[in-house]
Amino acid sequence: MDKGILCFDFIDADEFIPAIRENSNVIHEAIYDNTTYKRISTWNLRLKNGWDLDWRSDYYKKNANSWVKIGSDQANVRTFTLNEIEDFLKMSGFHLKDSVKRDTYAFSTYVVVAEKVTN
Repeated sequence: MDKGILCFDFIDADEFIPAIRENSNVIHEAIYDNTTYKRISTWNLRLKNGWDLDWRSDYYKKNANSWVKIGSDQANVRTFTLNEIEDFLKMSGFHLKDSVKRDTYAFSTYVVVAEKVTN
């Protein structure tokens, strides 16, 4: 690519890693179409490939007065610091134009706008 704009977001390791060291379980509930759903996530810090962790989530649907498990997933999640992202962008020929720190429902993220450097 000769030129272009790249926009993405990432989990802020500077805030997320200390937070999950204190609490390795996170519970989120949401209501959709008059039905209540719950996700219970468990985080295990690895730090084998940078700021990474194993993530497992179990999903539930509320029926009357009980929760019924409807699924689960697991993944290795990588978080980043803003300095790392800026370095990776430079190594890939991009210039960091802007970054916006943003809280989401679960953790802090950065939204990044980078531009391909043309020669």
